[in-house]
Amino acid sequence: MRLFFDDEGFDGQLQRSVGKADSGMANVGECLTIAAQITPGDRDSWYRAPVAPRPTILHVGGYDSTAEELYASAAPALERGYAFAAIDGPGQGAMLYEQRVPMRPDWEHVVPGMVDALLARAEVDPARLVLAGRSFGGYLAPRGAAGEPRLAAMIADPGQYDIGAATARLGDLMKRVHDPAAEDEFNALLAISAVKALLAPRMVTHGVSSVRAYCADLLRYTNADTVTHVGCPSYVTDNESDVVSTGQGKELFDHLTCPKDFRLFTQAEGAAGHCEGMAPIVFWTAAFDWLDSKKA
Repeated sequence: MRLFFDDEGFDGQLQRSVGKADSGMANVGECLTIAAQITPGDRDSWYRAPVAPRPTILHVGGYDSTAEELYASAAPALERGYAFAAIDGPGQGAMLYEQRVPMRPDWEHVVPGMVDALLARAEVDPARLVLAGRSFGGYLAPRGAAGEPRLAAMIADPGQYDIGAATARLGDLMKRVHDPAAEDEFNALLAISAVKALLAPRMVTHGVSSVRAYCADLLRYTNADTVTHVGCPSYVTDNESDVVSTGQGKELFDHLTCPKDFRLFTQAEGAAGHCEGMAPIVFWTAAFDWLDSKKA
């Protein structure tokens, strides 16, 4: 059965791609459009014809995040015509567990390298590259955007202004965070199983071996000194039922001086929880609608 090409090998590969449409891995119309750009028998033209520059989402994750985990966010991007790239940075996924590179606060020096790598690919439109960060990425993305003028837009869900502010929950103990004599008092928190489950992996993420060192390191994670350097249009969100962000989305939004929009997600729209955990598609629909309005 011939689908498009007289060349049996070419047509077989095209049929192989079209047959994956039922699984959401291909689109029939797109496959046939690309096929029409291929010179029969010219293998090089086959490889050149899938390559078309697209607006692209560069997605950075958060704490305990891996690039592979972000695969679930690829489908909404592809459905809206975007290419999608998820990259582990310092303290994340393979960078942490295979290369032993811990987290660092200055992602204004991390994101430019990611952008360089993407702009070397023909399918990425250099004028329409969007940086998206969710969860802890809501801190990392604004910090990264502050050092990267090539971005068309930035998305932070939920926005994070000052990660170190969360240490205030430790009360008077935090007043001694720089005191080596308080080491045992901080480490005593690990005797509480729930606290240990929370802090132990994060200590690994930051490359430290004590609770005091971890809390001290968190104080470096702030957008206060860099937020005004973000120049691209920015979409900052928060969620009325998110106990993680503590309302910092609006705080980050208020400090941004670039073109910006804010969205508070609600339980009433079925998008309750951290990063709209009960309905991520609500977030992505809103985010891509915003991007479309900005033509980013």
